[in-house]
Amino acid sequence: MAKDGPARGTIRIEQSWQLPVGLDNDRRRRSAAKRECRLTTELSLGRNDRWVGVVTRFDNQVNDHRLRVKVATGIQSEQSWASSAFDIVRRSTKIVQPASNQWIEDAVGALPNQGLAGVTSACGAYGFAIAPYGLPEYEATPQGELAVTLVRSVGYLGSPDVRTISGGAGPQFATPEAQCQGELVNRLALIPLAGDELQTGEAWRKSAEHHLPARAVQIRRHTGTMPLVHSFASFDRPDNPIVLSAMKKTEARDGTVIRCFNPTESEHIVTLRLDRPVQEAYMLDLEENRKGPAQFASSDNTALILHFKPKQIITVETVRGD
Repeated sequence: MAKDGPARGTIRIEQSWQLPVGLDNDRRRRSAAKRECRLTTELSLGRNDRWVGVVTRFDNQVNDHRLRVKVATGIQSEQSWASSAFDIVRRSTKIVQPASNQWIEDAVGALPNQGLAGVTSACGAYGFAIAPYGLPEYEATPQGELAVTLVRSVGYLGSPDVRTISGGAGPQFATPEAQCQGELVNRLALIPLAGDELQTGEAWRKSAEHHLPARAVQIRRHTGTMPLVHSFASFDRPDNPIVLSAMKKTEARDGTVIRCFNPTESEHIVTLRLDRPVQEAYMLDLEENRKGPAQFASSDNTALILHFKPKQIITVETVRGD
């Protein structure tokens, strides 16, 4: 037990492995020579956390290998799902190899994610997700195993002798620094899900709680007029699945851009509340061109009504009068 306090408890697991130092000279098998690599894993649960935090520290002293963390969820599923740019994407857990005369490369189970991946039971009553921070590769099996790649040590950009593709896999540049030597620290969250939390947005919110923890910053004493608890923009219902992805100044004007998206297959109507009145509001495209006026929800111009189609991205611009 590494920590046992009123706010958080942490279990530490320490392991030491003798691993092959790399590929043999013929690059067809692992070397017989071995070297010690140490792995430390910490499992933490905060008093108010809705997920189990995992931090790994791996002292990588060998080449040409991949290290993954694998979780047996016990949830058999024909599909997995993962976060993507402005979306949640569903993919088959079965690997179907293409005919050799149709494609030059073997199909693999490794898939991309942007911070969230998981499976849901066939009845939709429960699920399980992994939320890796900065680890873009995952795999899901029909038996419900979820794997996330922690380390991928490689010596080439496009290996000259890869066996899963015909004709080579790229420019074949030597990349010795891509062996990722030394201590590597990664973190992720293990998230149990109740019901279809993709449709309610709970899965996304839980992963965001892990990826974006509160930070304490020391500043000088100063006067101010803002309240201790404040939101510049918020939705009227906190349980809706709409994701607020950006809030920034417009590139060519003095307005403020607010971008949201709907990762679900359902339509949603939400009210976006602002912290102060605005004089004008416009619907934008992704290049920030104005497409028309936005719909205000109140006469004081402090809220907007947004109608989301399935998988839709909506960008609005607000313009203050002062």
